[in-house]
Amino acid sequence: INSLAACNYEPLRGDCIRLIQSEDSEVATAAIRALGKLGGVESVKALISAKGKTNEQLAADIDLAIVNCADKFVRAGEREKAKELFATLYKQGGPTRLAALRGLVMADPHQCADLLAEAIRGQDRRLAMLAISLTPQATGNNVTEKFVAILRDLPGEAKVPMLKALGDRGDQGATAAVIEAAKSDNAQIRLAGVEALGGFSGMQAIDTLIEVATNGDDPAQRVARASLARIDSADSRLATIAQNSDEKRTLEAI
Repeated sequence: INSLAACNYEPLRGDCIRLIQSEDSEVATAAIRALGKLGGVESVKALISAKGKTNEQLAADIDLAIVNCADKFVRAGEREKAKELFATLYKQGGPTRLAALRGLVMADPHQCADLLAEAIRGQDRRLAMLAISLTPQATGNNVTEKFVAILRDLPGEAKVPMLKALGDRGDQGATAAVIEAAKSDNAQIRLAGVEALGGFSGMQAIDTLIEVATNGDDPAQRVARASLARIDSADSRLATIAQNSDEKRTLEAI
């Protein structure tokens, strides 16, 4: 079963649908996993139908197989089918909830911002951390503003991963909030803000990095220089600063 599924042998599907109900748990498990690899509507129908008739372990295997089927739908461009499956698993909770959240973002990055915001503000820290890491993939109107609002609401050093995510997005709408963090009295927040500014290319971000690289304390200086190195050396804004600054700032700009 495993070998044929790995080869994506489509005629295997019918046998696997039948073998889900095998009394041999190893055979049933192999059949379930094979259906996940094969994907398709018929596989999904069989997996959902069998879920209420199996033990807890096999039910977990079925959920994972459904995730794999949904992933295949995304890759095939059948995003609505994928969204429906991922949404059901996400609401259900359990071990596949993290995979379901990631899947929902993959399936529809334009409509996932509110879902990510809800997860970040929730009590499940693992889910929140995953949601933060997925924010750079979210698209749509006013998305960055939503994430900036979350940054401002997060307590203390909980802001650090959110700053990294905003840096990865590189959306100029977050520049002011990240610059504010780069000037924080909290060392970890300050360093995270300086590092995140390397993802921005606006004059404000570049000017702040040069200021920190010139006059900041030692850890912040090193991080600022590393962030400046991430900015395209051909960026005309670096040349403008180099031409119109004192010697120290010019050295940092070049």
